[in-house]
Amino acid sequence: MDCVVKLNISYILKVLIGKLVSDSDSWMDLKTSEEFNLWIMLEDGLKDRIICEKQCMGCLDYHLVNRIFYDFIENIKIINNKNTDLINCLSDKFSLKNEEDPVSLAFELISNPVYVERQLDEKAHHLYKQYVKGVEQVHSALAVGYCQQRMTELHNI
Repeated sequence: MDCVVKLNISYILKVLIGKLVSDSDSWMDLKTSEEFNLWIMLEDGLKDRIICEKQCMGCLDYHLVNRIFYDFIENIKIINNKNTDLINCLSDKFSLKNEEDPVSLAFELISNPVYVERQLDEKAHHLYKQYVKGVEQVHSALAVGYCQQRMTELHNI
């Protein structure tokens, strides 16, 4: 039974990742979507997260897609942690709560880089550009992982 649930979770995650890959600004909308709520509900109800003895498609796909998604989130957290001073400065300037979701915070901070750069002093420009570049690289890595997973899936059919 858990294998079928895992396959459903991986399908929902692929939908969420696909939407995020096509539009990085959609993260906030995705967090309030029915797909996201269903994913959370199924994930909470999942009892066994290990790959079954049969190594079925549901288990393998679940682990691959989950890894792609959680690597994305973890890498955003790493970038945010490396840039805490910059993030604190920007959060104060724009009255953002930086305790919230790290992905939301990252996408919020890079949503309008030209405007944000105008608000920073000269010393922080380089740090901010590096931050934007880092977040964009993590988003690109998510897209590459998603495309590779889709190609693997199509070749296995």
